[in-house]
Amino acid sequence: MKIMEMVRFFLLSVHCAFALTLLVIAQDQSGFISIDCGLPNGSTYKDEKTGINYISDADFIETGKIKEISSKFKTDTLEKRYLKVRSFPDGMKNCYTLKPKQANGNNYLIRAGFMYGDYDGKASVPEFELFLGINFWESVKPDDASTPIITEMIHVPSSDQIDVCLVNTEFGTPFISFLELRLLSNDIYRIESGSLKLYTRVNCDLTATKAVRFPDDVYDRVWLPSNVSGAYVGTVISPSDESSRSYSLDGLVSLSTSQKVNSLDNSMYKPPSTVMQTAITNVNNKSFLVANWVRDDPSSKFYAYFHFAEIEELQGNQSREFNIYVNGILTYGSVILTHLETKTFNFSAMKGRWFDVFMNESGSSTLPPLINAFEVYLADELLQSPTNAEDVKALMTIKSTYKLKRIWHGDPCLPDYSWWQGVNCSYHENDPPRIIYLDLSSSGLIGSIASSLANLRMLQYLDLSNNSLTGTVPEFLDQLPYLRFLNLERNELSGKVPSHLIERMNDKNLTLRLKGNPDICKSESCKKKNKVVVLVVVSISAVVFILLVLLVCWRILKRRNQVMSRIKKVSSLNSKTDGELESRGREFTYAKVVNITRNFEKVIGKGVFGIVYHGQCNDFQVAVKMLTPSSIQGGYKYFRDEARQLLRIRHVNLVPLFAYCNHELNFGLIYEYIPNGSLEMHLSDNTAHCLSWEDRLRIAADVAQGVEYLHNSCQPPIIHGYVKSSNILLDYNFLAKLSDFGLTRILPIENGIHEGYLDPEFSNTFRLTERSDVFSFGVVLLEIITSMPAITRNCGEKIHLTQWVSLKLEKNEMDEIVNPRLREEYDKTCMKKALELAMSCVSPISTKRPNMARVVKELKQCLQIEIARNNYSRQSTTQLEMTPR
Repeated sequence: MKIMEMVRFFLLSVHCAFALTLLVIAQDQSGFISIDCGLPNGSTYKDEKTGINYISDADFIETGKIKEISSKFKTDTLEKRYLKVRSFPDGMKNCYTLKPKQANGNNYLIRAGFMYGDYDGKASVPEFELFLGINFWESVKPDDASTPIITEMIHVPSSDQIDVCLVNTEFGTPFISFLELRLLSNDIYRIESGSLKLYTRVNCDLTATKAVRFPDDVYDRVWLPSNVSGAYVGTVISPSDESSRSYSLDGLVSLSTSQKVNSLDNSMYKPPSTVMQTAITNVNNKSFLVANWVRDDPSSKFYAYFHFAEIEELQGNQSREFNIYVNGILTYGSVILTHLETKTFNFSAMKGRWFDVFMNESGSSTLPPLINAFEVYLADELLQSPTNAEDVKALMTIKSTYKLKRIWHGDPCLPDYSWWQGVNCSYHENDPPRIIYLDLSSSGLIGSIASSLANLRMLQYLDLSNNSLTGTVPEFLDQLPYLRFLNLERNELSGKVPSHLIERMNDKNLTLRLKGNPDICKSESCKKKNKVVVLVVVSISAVVFILLVLLVCWRILKRRNQVMSRIKKVSSLNSKTDGELESRGREFTYAKVVNITRNFEKVIGKGVFGIVYHGQCNDFQVAVKMLTPSSIQGGYKYFRDEARQLLRIRHVNLVPLFAYCNHELNFGLIYEYIPNGSLEMHLSDNTAHCLSWEDRLRIAADVAQGVEYLHNSCQPPIIHGYVKSSNILLDYNFLAKLSDFGLTRILPIENGIHEGYLDPEFSNTFRLTERSDVFSFGVVLLEIITSMPAITRNCGEKIHLTQWVSLKLEKNEMDEIVNPRLREEYDKTCMKKALELAMSCVSPISTKRPNMARVVKELKQCLQIEIARNNYSRQSTTQLEMTPR
């Protein structure tokens, strides 16, 4: 008796230990990332039902706004992860970056949830797109404000991070409620290529009303009851012909057991025991259909996983044996199950519009088939390759090194939407995209040139100008074999330039810009300077002593003059402005403007609103636009407020505003001087040098990026209002910069002033919108293609460029539209695409015009086509020259 009690105690101990082990496993969230999107930074909570620990999304994204759903949608049954959302009103693409510990090459379940809940008070459910890295994942189209949408993907990342991106498709503001990541076993859900998008996951139980997930499921898969899963489960009435097959729910019953169901050693899928403890069978012993789906896409590939377990204790005279058919083909025959043990069958790559699985009893079976659970996925090929991982890593290191404030997130080479600011890519059919263009000019870079730049092995264009970089020009820049353009102008670099870079420049294999670095040298003269440095230091020491004495005297006199000046200013009760103060920040006095322009000596431009003068401020050339007092809207105070706002705007494709003058009736704006003149001048047929099609496309893309920045990155958005070829300036490197942005708040808009470029809808609404800038840009793009002005005169009659182009297109005369000086040296497909884009921009109906983000995308694709064509042409020429004769 004692022996039996000891055995029972031992078995009970083993059972308890085993149960405890399972509990520990179930509670393990080490492979989980559970993000409540919109939760304040630093906040966390444990979900009451699942025990899952949710965290804020603040560490995973830099953009977006936290919102809370309307109180009328907050019910007692609503999960906490739906109460807040993060919305993305700014930018076309916003991305979460997840960096799990075991990312590269490991299997992950990624789940995203959305519930609108009228968080913005607009009562308008938005539609947008979801991307996994560079590849399309799902169109998010909620049915209403209260119905959640959950989409799920099983994915094997190829790098150490996973990017989930929301893309604005112009049907409302994207938002997200939660984002979840679950580490899976690498032995399950593997396919040859791509990922698996969940179609349905079913717990076969006719009586269940709630989903099963963690902690019952160690992978936190969500199993829906069969009556709410959307999957059809029933008996086959006429199974012979798939096209006329019909089904019935008659005779279906649920089976259940309270005993635990284990997974066999070869079943790493681990469906939860609570799911496997129930099953559906047919008491009428008829053929038993498990699932049936029909899709519009005949190329759909289904992957299915069916989980079985015998949960009835069969008597000696009972047996259950069945065959499994997939789309009418016998796939598994004579299946016999083991009591309380799970067995999983998978069906791979079943291609077609329809898919069904049915079972019927086989052999001498006395019982009908049963089914406990099943999962169905759609193959997602993920045809786009992500950007080369080393290139992305190098860019992120550069961002960290210089503490750049740019919104670089997601994949830098996502081809269908806006790319990273200052970054451009090359695309080859079977290879990952590579970074070939990096513009960090005017980005506030401080310190030495980062060594991580050497890891961008395919880089062709690098612009580091207008920063505060110090130290020498490093040797590693010569290790970039494809570098064709290097701009280091206006920094604080010193020392000798590496000889190999000089050689490449002399061989015309590299354009090297070094102006504005007074302590840099290109030749052996550096060594000679070092020999005389001691003599120079001695001489300077004596001079410095004398200067110090003079400086003390000068400061005493200056202090006295300043005191007298303040006394005079206080006594002047009729002073109307503080503009008399000497250079308050970036506010210049009129006297200072007179000084830097040498009494307005050199005129470099004239316009309706004033005259532009050349100026010299310290060692920096500037352009001073003096506005006529009658053109200023709102008076001097309004002008000052707006000018101060414009001072904060910085973008590589916008002419930077450095200062302003606001003295009584003297209103001036001080810009960077751009030396190569306007695009209008370079498009003239009178110029000796004709811009190539690649140059023109690059300029168009530059301008589009500048306008897109004003629309999507400025708060509030800025309508340019004056986009025209005369306002597009070209720097030393023919980088296009758009001037006069933001002046619509200061200067009036009139049809005559903006002739040829003004939105046709303005005459009716007297209001400018973002699509007004799109129209103006479209006219500029037509000018770039044709080299014709916006308005031409024929026999005294004015003809708009859009009308002329439309007539040519109607006659199918595209070749006559293109500037003949290009001599057909362009890709015709690319030219046609650019022309179609321009015509869509100048649509008389604003709602039919694309936004600027779309324009940027289209132009960059054209530019890449033209660059590839030119590179191929150069390589072919080089090979021809090297061929022995």
